Amino acid sequence: MALNKNSNGDFEGGKFISLRLKTQDKDRKPINPVLSSQEKNEDTGEFVDGEDYTSVTGDIKWVEITEREFNGDKKKSAKILLTDNGEAYLLEIRFNILGRNIFNQLLGLDDPKAVQIGVYKNKKGYNASYVKQNGESVKWKFDYADIPKGVEINNPRTGARISTDFGDVDDFFVAELTGWIEELGLTRNSSGKNKSSPSVEGPAKEDLEEDDIPW
Repeated sequence: MALNKNSNGDFEGGKFISLRLKTQDKDRKPINPVLSSQEKNEDTGEFVDGEDYTSVTGDIKWVEITEREFNGDKKKSAKILLTDNGEAYLLEIRFNILGRNIFNQLLGLDDPKAVQIGVYKNKKGYNASYVKQNGESVKWKFDYADIPKGVEINNPRTGARISTDFGDVDDFFVAELTGWIEELGLTRNSSGKNKSSPSVEGPAKEDLEEDDIPW
């Protein structure tokens, strides 16, 4: 079982699937977190919208940190290629509250095989994630106290918070992920521990929306 819709849903297909973690719909209204899929048409090379899933399982082949510009701001994300029984899944996770939770859990892995990444809405109504390996939960590598905090940007006249700058938080995770990627040999075209690194690209994503819950 490589992709899950729910506790009873399986995915069968054998094609390359692009997945993107989403917490908002097209109207930017909050939704339960999902892995939104697009499937590559082998005849046309184009990606077609598919179903939404709650988890993906496979061996991590490579991880790449990317950066794009959106409304004048630079947005970071991580692309993670997983394979399972001949199927390939390219998962894109942005640096937001839910994404950083997943990164913190992935950093707890010392082996990239048999990894499950899942998202859900917890009992308190918050977006949540889990990472498992061989069915066992993987804990955060870093406690909350050990992670840099966002810097509040306040209105100079009223003192009200306008936004939060998470640059220091993102820099922390970029540095930790970069070291982890190198240690496990998860760079693209790596010749280290993980020699098999298929070269694939997902669809272009231009609809980068703001997050409903910052961290």
